[in-house]
Amino acid sequence: MRERTRRRRNPESLSLTQTPDSAADGHGSQRAERLPASLVAGLALVVVGSGVAFDPWGWSGYLSPKVLVAAGGTLLLVVQLGRGGMLVVPRGCLLWGGVALGGFVVAASIASDSVLRSMLGAPLRQEGLLAWLGFAVAFVVGLSLRRGFGDAADGSVVQVAVVAVLAVGTLGAFEFAGLEIDSDLIEFRGRVRSTLGNPAVLGGFVVLLGPVAAVAMTRVGRWRIAGAAAAGLAVLSAWTSQTRGVWVSAAIVALVVALLRLRGHLRWTLAAAVAVGALASLFTGRWQAALADLSERAAIWQVALSAIREHWLVGVGPEMFIVAFGEHVGDEAAREIGRAATVDRAHSGVLDFGVSYGAVAAVLLVTGLVLIAAAALKAIRGGNVFSAALGAGIAAYALQQQVFFAHPAVDMTWWLLIGLLAAGTGVSVRSMPRAVAVAAGAVCAALIVNAGSLLRNDRLYSEALKSPTFAGALEPLDRAASHRPFDDASYVLIGALVAETPDAHIVLRGVERLRDGADRSRGNELVSLALADALLQAHSLTGSESHAVEARDALSELIASQPANGDAYLRRGIALHRLGDVESARSDWQRAEYLMPERSESRAFLDVIDTS
Repeated sequence: MRERTRRRRNPESLSLTQTPDSAADGHGSQRAERLPASLVAGLALVVVGSGVAFDPWGWSGYLSPKVLVAAGGTLLLVVQLGRGGMLVVPRGCLLWGGVALGGFVVAASIASDSVLRSMLGAPLRQEGLLAWLGFAVAFVVGLSLRRGFGDAADGSVVQVAVVAVLAVGTLGAFEFAGLEIDSDLIEFRGRVRSTLGNPAVLGGFVVLLGPVAAVAMTRVGRWRIAGAAAAGLAVLSAWTSQTRGVWVSAAIVALVVALLRLRGHLRWTLAAAVAVGALASLFTGRWQAALADLSERAAIWQVALSAIREHWLVGVGPEMFIVAFGEHVGDEAAREIGRAATVDRAHSGVLDFGVSYGAVAAVLLVTGLVLIAAAALKAIRGGNVFSAALGAGIAAYALQQQVFFAHPAVDMTWWLLIGLLAAGTGVSVRSMPRAVAVAAGAVCAALIVNAGSLLRNDRLYSEALKSPTFAGALEPLDRAASHRPFDDASYVLIGALVAETPDAHIVLRGVERLRDGADRSRGNELVSLALADALLQAHSLTGSESHAVEARDALSELIASQPANGDAYLRRGIALHRLGDVESARSDWQRAEYLMPERSESRAFLDVIDTS
């Protein structure tokens, strides 16, 4: 008993030189048979909260509550593991590689043109420096949990995965049947999103946790039934999300599992079933649409690579791709991608990271992903059922992320599971210094405060949209912009509001707020275009030529840095036409029509000129 206590309090003495299963199972039998309730609660908050937490009273109540709850769970785990002296970090190259990567992440954030945005994250993404520090803490927590508790940790992870998939999958099934929990901010055309707010995020969530939840089918009693239900709902959710990246990643991993785990006819039967399913999907029409989507993605990836080449050392800073895209996209790429939505992601996990933090950081991340893939393959080939499922889920999520992007809440769970996987690979660890443990807790606390701050603003946005008067709508938006002046969402909503307001006093108040936002968000087209719309509305209501002149000048500044911005040319043409410069307006509208062939506004304006 004394020896066991000494080893529990001194993780350095536990060198993981065994095979993955002996490290997890052999030592696990010598540790606690069950995970302490506080640690189970922390796991549940991270894993279940990252999928289920939702704020139905917010404007876009999907992300912030998830980050808040998942960070709270991580903080609870850090505190409880730290009190027992069980927090550990890797030794050697793995540690120093992580430190080097962290150095680039911090340097890129500090060098960013919008430091607070890069550190805290954009309002609808929250993938700044703080999020990546949170991922590092989640990895350490996962490593420490399995290192300290073995089978007990594995069993609890299976149980919380079952609960998470059952909850998310059940609500997704209701949505598939026509009972949505919330209206779409974006029209997803029948694709199920459940509590994740985005079908692709839903697909990633269930492909990550579905295999782990299915492990419960090997248990006895009610958990076997719950595991089977969770597995079925995971498949249904992945299918109804209609996310091709998830389908492909799941099929690839299923095929790898079949080739590595099964024997004889079973191996080839499953491989054949996957192949038949892939061929059958060709008749759904989804893959024809995928070819068009892929060409658009490829155009975005080319722009991302161009930005990485120019900013190879420390990138442009996290959450700044929206500016980098506008500065690096060319005419043909702009025509290919279109202007249906603002491009603020590279739609590839590695490329997003490279644009944000530079080429060297991207190479370090790719190295880490290769190590994760190797560990996952090893677990699939030779591990127990839990290890194999863990490796399969982690690998599938990593694959789908390369045609999508990181999601702060779900990625928190992903990195925690990666920590669990690493604990079974023989990696050598050492105790986490107390000062580092305190810093890890501080990161979690900062994530909670930041998510709460964003949740507050999200409630203000909802309040504004529900207001029956323009003045009543502007007041909460103005408070939101004052609370977080570096966020673009407040300015976008203010711009949309005042562009439709017939009250000149309200419009001029909005213009003042938007001028401040444009000064704080240089190069952010969302804010610049919102200011231009407000100024053009102010000109319409007051007749003051100075507003049209200011709109023209602001748009000219945006065009100077983003020469393929069709929306900027469209609006500058309006300003020029109001100032009486018809030929310059014609030139701008012709340019806008070329850059945005799918849009009709420019052609309509040109027709007005031609018929006048």
